[in-house]
Amino acid sequence: MANRYKNLKTNAITSTLNYQLAGKTMVTISAATRNSYKVIYPDNTSAIVNASQIKSLIERTETIRYQQPLYDAPDSNAAQIAALSAKDNVKIKGIYKGYQLISFGDKTGWIKIPSSKNTASK
Repeated sequence: MANRYKNLKTNAITSTLNYQLAGKTMVTISAATRNSYKVIYPDNTSAIVNASQIKSLIERTETIRYQQPLYDAPDSNAAQIAALSAKDNVKIKGIYKGYQLISFGDKTGWIKIPSSKNTASK
């Protein structure tokens, strides 16, 4: 059976994770048909979703409330890229499994979302 999905060009993680499913889960679109997309999640698992579930991701700026690590993957066992300080302004790029993908200066990485939210909308 021939593959009925059209391959789409993708770039680096920071530019391709610009779509979201309901609930703001970040995805990369890797292929498409008329009514569905093949999406890849940040942990490299994939799924087929209805095209109506996909939305463009809108970045927003928030202020960090307390010091916390910036990880290179959405996992607290991942390598720490940097330490964010209270009152640092970051761009929230998306959400995945209890983590937010953020950019801060020239760094892009993941911060954990605690049960009581650690950022304030700006």
